[in-house]
Amino acid sequence: MGEKTNEAGRIPTRQDVARADTWDLAKLFESDEAWAKALAEFEALAGKIPGYKGTLAGSAEALADYLDFNRGLWILGERLESYAWLRQSEDEGASDARTMTGKITMASAKAGAAGAWDRPEMLAIPEADMAKFLEHPRMADYRVQIGKILRFRPHTLSDREEKIIAQYAEGGGSLSETFSVLTNVDIDFGTVATPEGEMPLSQSTWSVFMENPDREIRAKAYKQFYERFESHKTTLASLYSGSVKQDAIQARTRGYASARLRVAQDDARQPLLRLRQAGRDPSQNPRLRKRARRGAVPGQRGRGSL
Repeated sequence: MGEKTNEAGRIPTRQDVARADTWDLAKLFESDEAWAKALAEFEALAGKIPGYKGTLAGSAEALADYLDFNRGLWILGERLESYAWLRQSEDEGASDARTMTGKITMASAKAGAAGAWDRPEMLAIPEADMAKFLEHPRMADYRVQIGKILRFRPHTLSDREEKIIAQYAEGGGSLSETFSVLTNVDIDFGTVATPEGEMPLSQSTWSVFMENPDREIRAKAYKQFYERFESHKTTLASLYSGSVKQDAIQARTRGYASARLRVAQDDARQPLLRLRQAGRDPSQNPRLRKRARRGAVPGQRGRGSL
């Protein structure tokens, strides 16, 4: 069936899976202890953000200095977030991994709030000066990035307003997180009888059942899967309603005509849109799923965005 099960026909817990069958996160961090040390480094670097405020319009070199620093900061943040989210994906019910994702989410939100001034400050640079800055060799790597920032000028707010939005980011993904826990941990989808025995039905095995050549097995899995959702329809509807309201509020806050237009213009979400247009499920990509969950929009920090 594609997903290994134990003798009882149940998906084994992470601790019961052979190490050779699990992913290797060592290329990100050797251990949780190494991750914690890097988190402290990230927080220390983030403490230097205010020192750049008021310097960006001084020269191309000054702007490049900040952009170099910012890039290094969020590359480290990317590694920290990826490791924590992958650790949580190993077992959605594991409290230690959830603590890690909570810590990096909080640290990223604080760093975002500390640097919420940078986009308005860059947009305040006279166009003629910015054009000269972009001709400087040190700005070569940032020309596309700056071009995107300038494109969002109508939807960029004041320093204070951007800081408020950045602070909101810490709790912005709570609805998606609740949905993930509900559907991956709390809801028991049961098992489905197959010629190989009882096989577990879950979010991860769903697609395998849908590709089974036996129509009766497909029908059984389909009906059973959605019956579980039906039994939680009120909770799921409430979560979806809250998500729609969040999207609408974010769009109005930034002056978009609609939430759909905001998403269509958001570069961070273009990979998600392309996958959907191709008929593919973006939820199968954890990196893109997280970007959607975090709501990476202009001015909202995290994952290397300005």
